[in-house]
Amino acid sequence: MGQREYLIGDVARMSGVSRDTVRFYEKKGLITSHKRANGYRYYTEDELMHLYGILYRRQMNFSLENIEKLWNRDLSLGDYEKALDAKILEEEEEIRQRQMVVAQLKATRQDCDAVSRQLHTIEIRRFPKGFVLKDCGSHMDAMICWFSMAQERPELAVSYIFNNYRYQSGFSLPGGGREDGSALTLESASLLYLPKPDPGEDPEARADAWPATEPVSCIFTTAESDSCEPDLSVVEAMREWGLERGLIPMPRVISAYILRRMREGEPLYYLDIYIPVFSGTDSSPL
Repeated sequence: MGQREYLIGDVARMSGVSRDTVRFYEKKGLITSHKRANGYRYYTEDELMHLYGILYRRQMNFSLENIEKLWNRDLSLGDYEKALDAKILEEEEEIRQRQMVVAQLKATRQDCDAVSRQLHTIEIRRFPKGFVLKDCGSHMDAMICWFSMAQERPELAVSYIFNNYRYQSGFSLPGGGREDGSALTLESASLLYLPKPDPGEDPEARADAWPATEPVSCIFTTAESDSCEPDLSVVEAMREWGLERGLIPMPRVISAYILRRMREGEPLYYLDIYIPVFSGTDSSPL
């Protein structure tokens, strides 16, 4: 019984691809056709089935070169198995990479939500639970370390840089003058990994590799700033807020740059600011 034959328009319609794609596959030698006396090119049922096989393997992300190598040549079953195993590993790694991209997008979206809720609001909050990847001398050093570590372990891309400042208060002179103004002095920058809740993973398992932060009580706010450094006026307002409530702020300020956007052509930074308070078991978050 002879095979049915199809014109290129029929093949394109039944396979869901364009005529140009059919011609391209034929040019690559992946399928063939024959020309009749009427000048039209026809494709047999076998060629249509072969095209379906190509399209199915393209759905599995095999390149045309791999398809030509693996399905148009004499190879053993073992060769097929090795090729499929390698492709499975490749696709699983691609999935892992895409999952990390989604995790970064979700973390940034959560940061946006948090800024909207917390901006200019002062409250008492525990220092976030996480792990100190590295202590560095400056914000830029921590940034360089962050990108280097994330290259080796993509999950660490969802990390934050916390700048540690020493707060120095000014003192008054007789008559109301001030000898020195209050100041913030950067002492170090810590790279912190703050894992998001994941029901399939126990973040405590990482404690063996990196020291954990201490969930000490802090005066907290989210503020805007023209730089990655918190405004001194915001810090003093936070300290005053705490003193009014019977809290004793430590002479430390810990600030994390969360988001950045442009406003009137200038960068605007959103910072999470923590001031630890003295308690019966005084300790430092970092």
